[in-house]
Parts: sequence; C-alpha cells; structure tokens
Amino acid sequence: MDASLFTPFLTQLRTTAEANNVVEQIDEITNMFYKDNQIPISKLLSDRFPSDLSSTLEIILKNNNLTEGNPTVLKTFFERLQTAVRSCDVLSLTLAHNPTQTLLNNLSTYAKQTFGNKTILEINLDPTLIAGAIVTFQGNYLDASIKRKLEEYFTK
Repeated sequence: MDASLFTPFLTQLRTTAEANNVVEQIDEITNMFYKDNQIPISKLLSDRFPSDLSSTLEIILKNNNLTEGNPTVLKTFFERLQTAVRSCDVLSLTLAHNPTQTLLNNLSTYAKQTFGNKTILEINLDPTLIAGAIVTFQGNYLDASIKRKLEEYFTK
C-alpha cells in the first residue's frame, strides 16, 4: 500500500483535534471488526466518521479491493492510515477567539495549499492577543497579534 493512497482522506482533515479523533475511531473500528466481522465495514465507517470522511474511506477501500474479507489486511490498512494521520505536519495557530467553521475551513485550505495536503492546524486560544494570531510551523515563529503591536507601540 502506497502512502499516497491516504492523501484524499488527509486532505479533509483540518485540525489536530479531528486527527486525534480519527485515530481513536480507527481503534474502535478495528476492535469492532475483530469482535464481529459480520458488520459491514461501510456501517462501521458511517457510524464513526462524518459522512465526507466515511465516503472517502469507502472509496479508498473499494478502489483497493479491501471492502470485505481478511481482517488482517483491513487491520494493516487502518494501522497505515493511523500512521499517515499521525505524521501530518502541524501548523500551530494561537488565536484570540474560537474560529468560525468558515474561518477554520479557509485557514485549513490556505495551509494545505501553502504547505501541502498533509498539513493540519493546531488551534490554541489566548484571549490576551486581542486579535491576530501567533503562528508556529516547522520551527518558524510569527507573532502577528494586536497585543504584540500594542506592546511595541507603548514601549517606544
């Protein structure tokens, strides 16, 4: 299995919270599959993931002839998916307020277009920033907050 196999799925992940949830849900799916392999994999996916993610996974499984059958092969598939999710690049954003879903989508899209499809956001909140953001990515740091600008202005 080629790691690029998971790119369509990884492209849909926006945040570390979503990625962590996916890893947990995969654990549950593999456990359920071993307990009762009569449950169709499509049902396990649709019960655990939002429809867009479950649909993408079903397509990947179907395109690779993994929809039914050998639990060991499916377990390997899901372990590789977990590894791919865990290996995503993380862009850390500290914001003054919780982002709206629209803003989160826009930030995620921008990050993926700029840094690659395997980039997810880690959202932290710090109301003292007032507005703007602190961005950390691969050892680079940028403080673009109003708090920093006000501190600079008043220390002159």
